Amino acid sequence: TLPGTTLPGTTLPGTTLPGTTLPGTTLPGATLPGTTLPGTTLPGTTLPGTTLPGTTLPGATLPGTTLPGTTLPGTTLPGTTLPGATLPGATLPGTTLPGATLPGTTLPGTTLPGATLPGATLPGTTLPGTTLPGATLPGATLPGTTLPGTTLPGATLPGATLPGTTLPGATLPGTTLPGTTLPGATLPGTTLPGTTLPGATLPGTTLPGATLPGTTLPGTTLPGTTLPGTTLPSPTVPGTTLLGTTICGTTPLVQHYLVQDSLVQNPSTTLHGTTLLSIKLPGSTLPGSTLPGTTLPGTTLLGTTLPGTTLWYNATW
Repeated sequence: TLPGTTLPGTTLPGTTLPGTTLPGTTLPGATLPGTTLPGTTLPGTTLPGTTLPGTTLPGATLPGTTLPGTTLPGTTLPGTTLPGATLPGATLPGTTLPGATLPGTTLPGTTLPGATLPGATLPGTTLPGTTLPGATLPGATLPGTTLPGTTLPGATLPGATLPGTTLPGATLPGTTLPGTTLPGATLPGTTLPGTTLPGATLPGTTLPGATLPGTTLPGTTLPGTTLPGTTLPSPTVPGTTLLGTTICGTTPLVQHYLVQDSLVQNPSTTLHGTTLLSIKLPGSTLPGSTLPGTTLPGTTLLGTTLPGTTLWYNATW
C-alpha cells in the first residue's frame, strides 16, 4: 500500500505488483515496461506522461484515474473498469479492452470488443480497422470521426450524433440508430443489412454504392440526401420523408409504383405516408412501372425510361 506516494521519473521494468493499492499516487514520467498489476487498485491515481508498454492490468480498477498524454502500446486491460477516467491525448495502439466499462472516457484508436461507452465523447477520433462487436454507445458524440473499415456488428447507437462522419466500407449488420443524426456524413460502400433507423435524420448525407438490404427507416428524414448507385432491395420505410433527395443511377428501380403517396418496390416493399418532393432520378430505368393516382410535385426524372408504364387517377409530372 502506497497511499499519497509520489514516484517522479520512476522506472519499474518487469515489476510485479499483485493486489497493490496506490490511492492518490502520482507517477509523473514513470516507465513501467512489462509491468504486471493483477487486481491492482488505483483510485484517484494520476499518471501524467506515463509510459506503460506491454503492461498487463487484469481485473484492475482505475476509478477517476487520469492518464494525460499516456502511451499504452500493446497494453492488455481485460475486464478493467475505468469509470469517469480521462485519457486526453492518450495513445493506445493495439490495446485490448475486452468487457471494459469506460463511461465518459475518450479512447482514440482502441479495440473494444463488447465494450460499453455510455456518454463517451470521441471528437475528431480516428478508429481505422477498429472492432466494436456488440458495443453500446448511448448518447455518444463522434464529431468529425473517421471509422474506415470499421465493423459494428449488432451495435446500438441510440441518439448518437455523427456530424461529418466518414465510414468507408463500414459494416453495420443489425445495427439500431434511433434518433441518430448524420449531417454531411459519407458512407461509401456501406452495408446496412437489417439496419433500423427510427426517427433518424440524415441531412446532406452521401451514401455512394451503399447496400441497404432489408433496412427499416421508420419516420426517417433524409433532406438533401444523395444515394448515387445505391442498392435498396426490399427496403421498408414507413413514414419516411425524402425532401430534395437525389437518387442517381440507383438499382434496382424495377416495378416501382406510387400508390397514394406510397412508393412500393416489388409490392412487398412499402414506404407508407412517404413524401417525395424534388426527387431526381437521372438516367434511371423503371420498366413496367405502375403509378396509379400518383402526384410528384417538383419531381425531375432526367433521361428516365418508363417502358410499359401505366399512369392512373390523374397522375401528374
